[in-house]
Amino acid sequence: MDATAESTTAGRRKRAIGLIAGIGGASLVLLTLFSNTLYGLTLPKVTTEQPADDGIDPVFKGTGVVHYALKLELSNPGGGNVKEVLVKEGDKVTRGQGLVRYENDEAMQQIEAGQAALDKLELALPALRRIYIEAARESDAEVLEDARIALESANIDIASQEKNIRALQHQAEERGELRAPFDGVIIAVHAIAGLPSGVEAAPDIQLADLGKGLQIETQVPRYLTQSHQIGDPIAMSVGESGRDVQGELVDIGASSFADSRGAEVPEPGDAVTPVDDAPPTIRVLIGITDTKFRDGEQITFKLTTDHKVDGVMVSSTAVHYGMDGAYVFVVDRREGPLGNAAYARKVPVTVSAINGPRTAVAEGLLGDETVILDSSEPLADGVQIRP
Repeated sequence: MDATAESTTAGRRKRAIGLIAGIGGASLVLLTLFSNTLYGLTLPKVTTEQPADDGIDPVFKGTGVVHYALKLELSNPGGGNVKEVLVKEGDKVTRGQGLVRYENDEAMQQIEAGQAALDKLELALPALRRIYIEAARESDAEVLEDARIALESANIDIASQEKNIRALQHQAEERGELRAPFDGVIIAVHAIAGLPSGVEAAPDIQLADLGKGLQIETQVPRYLTQSHQIGDPIAMSVGESGRDVQGELVDIGASSFADSRGAEVPEPGDAVTPVDDAPPTIRVLIGITDTKFRDGEQITFKLTTDHKVDGVMVSSTAVHYGMDGAYVFVVDRREGPLGNAAYARKVPVTVSAINGPRTAVAEGLLGDETVILDSSEPLADGVQIRP
């Protein structure tokens, strides 16, 4: 009887120990899973996409500012007060047309004084001629030579004074009235009657050359210029109505990799938070002859290209630009003790074209990678992530 009871008690004890061990093991598994879950929640959360091969949109939508190709700032070089303003903003003028008249009293006084001195010199001429003639009749060589020298000196003084007066008159004409150097349109008028020329350091007149036409200054993706040269015709559609405008490529400037918000370019290896980095662009000037635009007007336009772009397509937000060039982050999956783990891997790429939200990558991606678009925290090469 005692042996049976002891056997029963031992069996219960073993079952209890087994149950406790099972509960402990399950708790350990649960704690491990919970711990891994908590750790996973601390990892950067990323959004991803798969590269596509659908090509880049051949139509580029952009904005630009219209300016006259040639503008001059005109003021009176001699200063002086403004007497009368002859034009207003928006007026079209012809070459030589008067724009502003100036008070010129000082110049007129100088001319009058010069003319008075000339009159005195001319008054002395008849007497000098008589002396010369009388000396010639009397055959007095010494007196004749003195008379000749005096007469020639007087003629030289008169010629010099006449030249000075002509210079003063020309200067007075130039400084008395500001004239248009070419056919143009008045952009701005700062001259005010009664006030000095160039008041507040502003030009009296701003004049644009109508013969040089207008230009649109803008930034476009580099690939748009790869099939064009300076002087090539450019077809655009402008505004909401899509009005067709013909232009000419006037100038191609330097490319820019700067962040559109002025952000600093990251150093190689720095952690980077994915942002909408400014893509490689290039400054262009497009000349147009359409006179319906105004100087300083901002317009929207579309440019279409037939340039073939190679590469797979990704969102522009996935591409970043550093000191070593363009790069993307892709998801790299590795086997771990608790299964697959995801890591960010930095991949250098070669960008062949960008058109707004879409970027063509010619080298660096095969097309089967998972590309990281955005991250909740800054990323660096090899950082574990949470897809």
